[in-house]
Amino acid sequence: MVRGRKGWRPGDDELLRGTAFAAYKSYLERRFPQPERSSAHPYVGVVRQWLTYCEGQNTDPLTEATAAHVERFCTQARTHAPGRSSGMPSARYSEMRSKAVRSFSRWAVEAGLAWSDPTEHAKVARTDRARGVDGRTLTPADLLALTRAARTNPLDLAVLLVLADTGIRPIEARRLRLGDYHPRDARGPIIRVKGRGRGPGTTGTALREPMAVRRLTEGAAEALDNALRYGQAVAPARTRDGWVPLLRVRTRAHGELVPLTEDRLALLVRRLTTVAGIGPVAAHDFRRTWVRTGLACGYSPQEIRQEIGHRSVLTTSRYCSDGPRLPLSPHAGRIREEAGDHVAYAISLYRHLHGGAPLGAKADRLRVQTAEQAEQARQLREYADLRRAAAEMAEELARLKAATP
Repeated sequence: MVRGRKGWRPGDDELLRGTAFAAYKSYLERRFPQPERSSAHPYVGVVRQWLTYCEGQNTDPLTEATAAHVERFCTQARTHAPGRSSGMPSARYSEMRSKAVRSFSRWAVEAGLAWSDPTEHAKVARTDRARGVDGRTLTPADLLALTRAARTNPLDLAVLLVLADTGIRPIEARRLRLGDYHPRDARGPIIRVKGRGRGPGTTGTALREPMAVRRLTEGAAEALDNALRYGQAVAPARTRDGWVPLLRVRTRAHGELVPLTEDRLALLVRRLTTVAGIGPVAAHDFRRTWVRTGLACGYSPQEIRQEIGHRSVLTTSRYCSDGPRLPLSPHAGRIREEAGDHVAYAISLYRHLHGGAPLGAKADRLRVQTAEQAEQARQLREYADLRRAAAEMAEELARLKAATP
C-alpha cells in the first residue's frame, strides 16, 4: 500500500486480514498474556469494526482518518448483523471504542505505519460526565458516612476500604485475585496490583503488565479478612480460568456472590452513597481523594506518583488542577513522622485527625500529642507577647526619665 494515496480500498492491500491487523493482534497478545482479565480483551473486535467502518467511508485508516471519523465511529449505532441494530451505544461502550482505536493508532505510529494519531483531537464523552458525576474530593466525614453505610455487609465494607486506603483504579480492583493478597508480608498487609502506569514502584517488562505493591492499613486488612471468611462460609469462590477473585459482591440483598466488576462497583458505590446521603460519587473519586489527601499530608507529587503508580508526575499534578486541592494539614509534620513512607497509613491518620473514623491507640496518641503541641505553642505565644509588652514599657519608662529635668 502506498501511504497517503486517496481512494483507499481494502482490495488494494491486506490491511483488514493481513499484516498490519495481524501484527497489532500479536502485539496485544504479547502485552496482555491473559486477555480474559484485561481491558484490552474487546479491542481486537472493535479495531476490526473500525477498519470496516473506514472501508465503508472509502478512507485509509492509517493516513486519511481524522478526529471526525473517530467521533462518528464511537457514537454510531452498534450493529451486530446486516439490517439489525441494537441502538445507540452507551457512554461506557463509546469510551471503550475510543480507547481501542487510540490503542491501534498509537501502535501504528510507533510501528511506522501511520504519520499521526487521529484520536488525539477526538472528543468522546467520558463515562463519569455522561452519568452526571463530576470528579469530587471526599471529605473524612463523607468516608465515615460511607463506612457506616457499609458496616452491615462485610463484602461491601472490604471493597470500600480497599478503594479508600489504596487508591487503586476500578479496573485494578476487578483484576485482584486471592493470590495477590499477602496479609503477613514483612512490610505489613499488602496487595499486588496490576497497574497501567510503569513508575519506579512497579515491576515488569514492556510486554507484560506491571505489578505494583499497595500497602493496607490494619482496618482495611481486618475488613478484607472478615470478607474472605464470610464469603468462604456462605459460598466458596469458584475458580474462573484458574484464578479466584479477591473481591466479591452480592447481586442483590440475598443474591449469590459474584466477582467484582466495574459495573457492579459503580452500582455498589451508588447504593452506598444513597444510604449515606452524601450525593453522587464516582468509583474513581476514591483515587482522586487518595492523591489529594496524600499531598495534604505533606508528601511531594513525586512520592505520591511512586505510590499510586502514575507513569508521569504530570498526571499526579492534574489531579490537583482538575479539582479542589485540600489545604496542607496543620498536623502534617507529626503525620509524616509517625507514618514515614507508609502513605496509606498517613492518609488514614489524616482522616482520623480531621473528623474521620477512629484508628486505635496510635492515632489517639498522635491526636493527644498534636493537642499538647498546640497548647504549648499557645503558651509560648502568650509568653512572647508578655515579654514584648514588658520591653515596650521599659523603653517608655526610660524615655520618660530622660525627658524629666
